[in-house]
Amino acid sequence: MWAVALALKDRDLGFEAVAGTVGEGAALEFLTFVTEQDLPDPSVILANPSGFVLPKRMDQHFAVLGSVAALARKRGDVASMRAAEIVLVAASQQGARDAAAASLGTLMNGGAVPGWNLSPQTATVFMPTLTAAGWIGR
Repeated sequence: MWAVALALKDRDLGFEAVAGTVGEGAALEFLTFVTEQDLPDPSVILANPSGFVLPKRMDQHFAVLGSVAALARKRGDVASMRAAEIVLVAASQQGARDAAAASLGTLMNGGAVPGWNLSPQTATVFMPTLTAAGWIGR
């Protein structure tokens, strides 16, 4: 919908179409993201996960955390998966529990990574979400 609105050179139409689909709040966040396009590089974040600081804007939370989890899955190595866990735990502790939990789903789905299991710290932080999602026994 957004691409069609841009092709028609009508951002207002694009906003209305997106808002009609996901709600006005999410559409405003999306529009801010599209306008600013100032996301950090997920490979830089994975290289120094202990230094992760959650972006201030909410439109960045899902995008940044999702890209970190997706890159770790794409790499498929234990070091990247552990680094992503550190980032997701930090994000949860910094106030982005929902975005971090959604990205944990990305990290956990997609098949086994040899030698990697969810760390006890990550499991503890996300236990309520993991239980509710049925990923851990009730």
